[in-house]
Amino acid sequence: MIMRKTAIFWVLVLLLTGCSEGIGPDGKWTSEKANKWYERTGWRSGCDYIPANAINQIEMWSNSTFDAETIDRELGWAEDLGFTTARVYLSSVVWQHEPETFKARMDEFLTISDRHGIKPVFVFFDDCWNAESEYGPQPEPQPGVHNSGWVRDPAQSLRADTTALYPVLEAYVKDVLNTFKNDSRILWWDLYNEPGNSNNGNSSLPLLKKVFHWAHEVRPSQPVSVGIWTDALPELSELQAENSDIISYHDFLRNILRASRASGSMADPLSAPNIWQERTIALSRTHCQCLRSSMFLQSTGASWPARPIPSSHGMTRVLMRQSLNFGSMISTVLTGLLFPKRRLP
Repeated sequence: MIMRKTAIFWVLVLLLTGCSEGIGPDGKWTSEKANKWYERTGWRSGCDYIPANAINQIEMWSNSTFDAETIDRELGWAEDLGFTTARVYLSSVVWQHEPETFKARMDEFLTISDRHGIKPVFVFFDDCWNAESEYGPQPEPQPGVHNSGWVRDPAQSLRADTTALYPVLEAYVKDVLNTFKNDSRILWWDLYNEPGNSNNGNSSLPLLKKVFHWAHEVRPSQPVSVGIWTDALPELSELQAENSDIISYHDFLRNILRASRASGSMADPLSAPNIWQERTIALSRTHCQCLRSSMFLQSTGASWPARPIPSSHGMTRVLMRQSLNFGSMISTVLTGLLFPKRRLP
């Protein structure tokens, strides 16, 4: 079953036993290095980010549609809310057609985000939503349809011929990582979003193994990770945990739901701000950074639910555009994770 993109994305710096400081023989960070990284970066919160006028990764990064003005404005709103990170999807499709321009746009994005005190997390691959993608003009958004134009990366039809596909993807990953591997404006690299989703299951294992191998060969100065997102694919989850420098995972609200049921009620956690607030404070005390799946109503449709929900859960939408004072409300009602800097508990 395809999970809707309304998960909360957690990043946990694990206190593992072990090796001396530095890089292990497998190319993975030691626990000591991971914890020193956290000491430098500190606790951060933010959201998945794509400009509101881009329907997918291709439209965001293509030279003809890259919109620096919109990105600057929206990251300014994020800064005002106290966000200090943003999770941003890249596009192998755009890189294949305009690799140098693509990297220049990444650098421009980093310049903008750095100006707003935001260190992004860049995502390479994705197993979610529409199976096929094409360079060029993208489809118009379908109002009310969740992720109507979001695309998997790589496209599903390309995956059968790994002999042709993998050299291209290896060149893409290594070119981007080598270009930005020492860039202090980047928080970390998310190599693969939800491998195995869209009924791919363990067929995503080969690419998952490959992208870890490619990343470890480059060995960027920033940590690499792949978020654990389901307990239904243990082989994938084990590989993700064993090869990530830091552990990341997608909550999908399940633990919040359990907390809300502890009293015997079936209260919707989105209407229980105290649960969110207490959970976030606890996470900040245990070195777990937090990101919400989207910041506001977008062309992607990520703000629309994958399944119908009562109209009373209209959760803010574009109100953030109208008033930055809305930050205190968005932090407790929409996610409970995104405390404005002026109102830290």
